[in-house]
Amino acid sequence: MLNPNARVVICGQISIYNDANPTLIRPFLHKLIYRQIEIRGLSVLFFKDHKKFYPEMGQWIIDGKVKVRETVVEGFAKLPESFIGLFRGKNIGKMVVKCS
Repeated sequence: MLNPNARVVICGQISIYNDANPTLIRPFLHKLIYRQIEIRGLSVLFFKDHKKFYPEMGQWIIDGKVKVRETVVEGFAKLPESFIGLFRGKNIGKMVVKCS
């Protein structure tokens, strides 16, 4: 449950880009309107100055202030399957394929 006047950032919707019947937001639309909840899209392209971001974020990850969630798949042979899974929402966070 979100508080009134809450702000929500929507990011990482790649799993529904090609969905013929997107239903992700429809059931919640009336709640967003009546609670005056703001949703704002986020893209890395909006932030041009990365020189300050990367050192700070790297330290926050090391310090445990930011938790990184990712799906790791082992083996180059799983690359096509992993790529398709990315578009079907089979991953949590970044999809990484480790190749030996």
